[in-house]
Amino acid sequence: MRYKNSFFAGALFLIALTGCSELSTYRYWHQYAMVAPVVSYDKAYEDNTIKIRFTIGQKKIFFDLKNISDKEISILWKKAKFINVEGKEFAVANASTAFSQKRFSPPDQTLKAGEKFRETVIPVKNIKKLERWTWYVYPLFDLEDESAYDDKGATFGLYLPMKTDGKTIDYKFRFRVEAVLKNEHV
Repeated sequence: MRYKNSFFAGALFLIALTGCSELSTYRYWHQYAMVAPVVSYDKAYEDNTIKIRFTIGQKKIFFDLKNISDKEISILWKKAKFINVEGKEFAVANASTAFSQKRFSPPDQTLKAGEKFRETVIPVKNIKKLERWTWYVYPLFDLEDESAYDDKGATFGLYLPMKTDGKTIDYKFRFRVEAVLKNEHV
C-alpha cells in the first residue's frame, strides 16, 4: 500500500507540474498584442488565404496556421525574418530546422487547401550550439533584470512571406509589448 500512495503522490506532482502554462526561471514576463496588419489582443489574423494565431513565448514565437483557400500555399522560410525592436532583420528557423545546419537555409513548407498545423519561429541569431547534442536558445528580450520594464510599448515583427497560385503574399506581423510583469516565483 505504501508504494501505491507514493506512486499516486508522484503522479499528482507531475500533473500539477505539467498543468502550469509555462515554468520560468526568468524574473520578468511580457504580455503582447498584435498591432499589424490588425490590432488583436488574441494575436489572430484572417484573410481570404490564411487564418493564423500567434503565441509569443520567452524564446520562441509559435503560430497555428490554417490554409483557408482552395489552393496550396507555401511558407518561404528562406525569406522569412524576425524584426527586432530596433528594426533590424534576422533570419529565422522553424521547429524542424532550428537545431541543425538547415537553420541557415530552411526549405519551403507547403500546406494543401484546408490543411492546418502548428509551427515555431526562432531567430537564428538566438540559437547557439553548445556541444554535440546541446543547444541554447536566447530569449527574445532581456528578462533578467529591471531593464525589462523598458520594453513596455516596444514593437517587433515577423515577416512571413507565402506563395500561392504563383503570387507571393508578404505577411508583415507586428507585435507590441503591452505589459511587463514580475515573476514572483523566481
